Parts: sequence; structure tokens; C-alpha cells
Amino acid sequence: MESLDDLFRRLESLKDDRLLVETTEQYLADPGQLVSALFPLLLSHNYKAAYLIAKTLLAHQIEAYPMIHFARAFGGMIVGNIEDEIQGSQEFARCMDMIAPEHQATYYQSILDPLFLPLIGNCFHLGHKGMVMRLLEFLKAGSPLLRSIFDFSLPILPLNQNELRRRGWEKAKLLNYPQPPPGPRPVRRAVVAIRELIFPHLPQSRLLDLGPRTAAAMNAYGWQTHFHPVVDYLNMEREYRALLEICRQQKTELLVLDDMQSEDSLTLHERSTFIAQLRQELPDLKIAVVFFDTWMVTPQFLIDTATIADVILEVTSPSLPVWQHPACRNKVLHVQLPHAHAFPPPTTPLRQRPLFLGSVMKYNYHRALWLSAIEHFQLPIDSSQSSHEGDGKSALESYGLYLQRLRETTCSLNLTMRMDLSRIVTGRCFETLLTGSLLIQEHTPDMDYYFVAGEHYLEFHNVAELASITNFILQQPQEAEEIRRRGYEFARDNYSDDKLVGIIDKFLFYP
Repeated sequence: MESLDDLFRRLESLKDDRLLVETTEQYLADPGQLVSALFPLLLSHNYKAAYLIAKTLLAHQIEAYPMIHFARAFGGMIVGNIEDEIQGSQEFARCMDMIAPEHQATYYQSILDPLFLPLIGNCFHLGHKGMVMRLLEFLKAGSPLLRSIFDFSLPILPLNQNELRRRGWEKAKLLNYPQPPPGPRPVRRAVVAIRELIFPHLPQSRLLDLGPRTAAAMNAYGWQTHFHPVVDYLNMEREYRALLEICRQQKTELLVLDDMQSEDSLTLHERSTFIAQLRQELPDLKIAVVFFDTWMVTPQFLIDTATIADVILEVTSPSLPVWQHPACRNKVLHVQLPHAHAFPPPTTPLRQRPLFLGSVMKYNYHRALWLSAIEHFQLPIDSSQSSHEGDGKSALESYGLYLQRLRETTCSLNLTMRMDLSRIVTGRCFETLLTGSLLIQEHTPDMDYYFVAGEHYLEFHNVAELASITNFILQQPQEAEEIRRRGYEFARDNYSDDKLVGIIDKFLFYP
């Protein structure tokens, strides 16, 4: 039986608007059924059908559903009806403001994000920044958070370094993990099992550097560490068998295990079985499970992991409520993985035009919004887009070149919002400061656990504050240089490889 959205797709293909409207009127007794058809029509690019359905519903005073106004606004943009685009967007925003915040977030993630992600990505990469700005207005209508971030009416105010430092220290929650006792370090046998590629499902993906970095830093610390690249995601049982044999042969004391980003029940069962067998054969073994993108993981998966691991290592999200769960207490270290590089003091003068260096991909397409806004308002910020495609170099060699690029940048813009509108701490936050560059960081609440805004880096909440920062760097370069130096020195003193491995050593082996 033909579904309602399939019916309207077929009708749109006939290019008979009158027939489509007449068919819509036949279903007015059940407007919810028509509203339910709007999203799949929009998702399949049947914009004209969705637009005419919305216009017909509104003509019959059926207007309680946010999706109706959204379809009117978006369809108005497509067909060139500016009045429908503007008024529909205003009504959509009004309806969204009447919804509870948790429902707004659900609506954004389930409706707006799937619709706009490919559109914004395509427009941005094709150079249509003006269209990205128009699409941004729809997102702002559906998200009060984005309205506050991209509020173009806010004044550009001068910055005062002392005030920035005061506010930064007021909200700081700096973590201070202890180090092992002084004296000779026992030589521990460790295995680091982390995925080989950044994106395992893409054969052309660049090699992931986190595993080789961690293994190299642990060896420099004085341990005997073996790196095992995880490559066979379609057969994790085989990977676990290989790991089990390695741990047996080396009588491993510490296994650093990639979380593998899979909550499939079969994979979870395989992982639990593997860890249980490890525990049986090597009862003194410590297991550290690494989460690289905690924002993507359900709380239950984190809880389940905490029950079978000795420690969870993560850096992106130390403020998550799940860490207060009994299973997670005293089981989590919010710590960056080591870098396997030395970081000498900066010598290059501060560049007065910040540089954004990074990729714009589907999981961080909000960067396209920022970069388009920066270009639209002609802020003195440059950008150099990178990709995660393989470069033919080893993971550590490629990572070293990336660190050198950051060091040469001297002033780096970091954008960290993800698809669910969370703003996370990324490895680049640490890498920028360690290389001696001035970090200009999108407001990320969890940064307060690692660095102090205004003291170690410059933080912005919205476009106006970013503009204020660019003015500050141009007009007060010496004060900007002071922040740069303090950020480097704090990062060097607190997040060196020796300190980072020492934190894990102390936690696991010196209770």
C-alpha cells in the first residue's frame, strides 16, 4: 500500500500543484497524518510538495505544529517567496520557544540536523557561503542556543585582560591528579590496542596517531610497551583472540583498550567475554578503556564499561552527570593521551591574524557556520582546511608535521561544536598550547577542568566576542603574547608526556 509521503512524491513528479493541494484537502480530517509526511518529503528533497501541504494546512487554520511553519519557510526559500521564508521562520521560532528545552534538543537532532547537515556541507564546500548564512537562520529559529551564538546584533566590546583573568579563575575547576612517589620506576609491561585508522570504515583514512603516541610515551617513561593496531572491525572476536595471545605471551600488566565505538550487543558480549578471560588468566592485569568521543556514547555504555575496566580514560566531557553513577566513581581519569613529542618554548612572533586549521565534516559541520559568518563579517581570520585522508606517512611522522604546522601558526582558532550541539574538549586544545600558539577557543564548559580562560587562552561565546578577540590581538599584541606564554608554560608543566603517563601509573599501581 502506498504511504502518504510516497503519494505526494508521485504527485509532485506530475508537476500539477492544483492536484497536490486538492489531495492534501482530502486528508484535512487527520492533519497529524499530513504533518508526519512533511519530514520524509523534505528529507527526500520533495520541497515543493512539503511547501504546498504546509500552505494548505495554514489556509485551513491548522498551525499548531512547528513542522508546518518550517516547511512553509523552507519551501518559501526554495520557490523564491521571501514573505513565506521570513514569516514561516518567525512562526517556527515562536513554536519552538513554547517547547521544553529537552524537546527542543530532540527536535534539533532528529529533524533539523538530518535535513541541514548535507545541505550546509554541500553549500560550504561549493563556496556558497551566502546560502550557508541563509540556512543558518533556519537553524537559529529551531535552536535558542544557536540564536545566542550567532546573534549578529550584539556589540563588539573592548577586552580587558585583567577582567578576563578574573572571570576565568572564578569558573575554573582545574583537575590535579597526583603523581607516583619519587624514586626508581618499575618497568611495567603494557599493550596499547587502539584502532589503526581515524575512520576505520574508510580505507583512505589517515592513520590514527593516538596509539603510536601512547606506546612511544610509555616506552620513554621506562615501560616495555607493545602497540597493537586494531584493524578488523568486522571480526572483533579475531582481534580479541590476537590480543589475548599477546597478553599471555608478554604477561601484560596494563592493557590500554580502545572503546571501539560500538554498542552492538554482539560486540559488547565479545568484549565482556574477552575481558573475563583476561581476568581469569592474568588476575593482576589492569585494563584502561579509552574513549575518544565520549559525547557520542550513551551513559549506559559508559556505566557498563566502568564495571569491567579498572579505569576509563577520556578528555572530552568531564562534567557529564554519568560520572557520578556508583559504577563510575573512582573509575575515571579525565586525561589527555600523551603526545610523544617534545615542546620547546615558542620563538616565532605572534601572528596577528588567527588561523583556523582543521576539517569540516558531517560530525562538525557547525564549523561551516562559523567560517561562513567570519567571511561574511570580514573578520581578520584565515582558514586552512585539512582532511583525514591518508598522506602516505607513518602516524607519528604525520602527527609531527601537524604539530609543526600548529607551532608555525602561533595563533589558532579552535571550533568544537558537534552535531548534538555539545561543545567538547578536543586534543587540539592541548596541542595548540603545547606548541606555543595562542589558543582562541569556542566556549567549551569542560575546558575549565584543564585550563583557565583569560589566563591561558582566549574564549568566545558568540560572533561578537570573537570579533572582540581579533581586535584585542591587533590592538594589544603584547597582552595577547602574555596569554600565549602563560598558556604554553601551564600546558608544558601539567600535560607533558611524563606527567600524563605518571597520572595513569599512580592511579592504577599506587592506590
